Amino acid sequence: MERDDEWSIRPRVLVLLAVLAAVAAIFAFEAIRAGKAPSEGSSTPKTNPSEEAPTGDVGFGISGSVSGLVPGATREIAVTFTNANAVPIYVTDLKVSISADSDPAGCSSAVNMVLRQAGGITEQDPVFVPAGERVTVRTYPRAPELVFRNLDVNQDECKDVRFELTYSGSAHT
Repeated sequence: MERDDEWSIRPRVLVLLAVLAAVAAIFAFEAIRAGKAPSEGSSTPKTNPSEEAPTGDVGFGISGSVSGLVPGATREIAVTFTNANAVPIYVTDLKVSISADSDPAGCSSAVNMVLRQAGGITEQDPVFVPAGERVTVRTYPRAPELVFRNLDVNQDECKDVRFELTYSGSAHT
């Protein structure tokens, strides 16, 4: 009788352990997806990067890309932050600008495009970039959006058009 009871408890314990492992994996995934990483030696995500010491402005790289722009389309600009520093950084600000003229010429960005800045990157909600790594943000409001206006005029000049995007931002350790 004891043997039957022992075997009926083991599957329950294994199921419980599997559930706990799945929950831990979900929390880790959500922390990474939110742009925050677990602190070293801990399974708890960092929630207040302003407590990190020391803080100071640091250099980092910003690049981006957007595709599939056609009149009437709204597309996020996937922005990648590159941290070549030996310490983790927190990106707290991102600004994107769009050139006035297109390549080929004839499609004005002021007339045809609306750029929505990334308002989801702030001092209170920074993007965590580990030392020597890259992090890409892909969805608005953490990534900026580009709206290609669908105007009541012929926009044939805007077929296969390219605009130069420039990036700037702030980060600290």
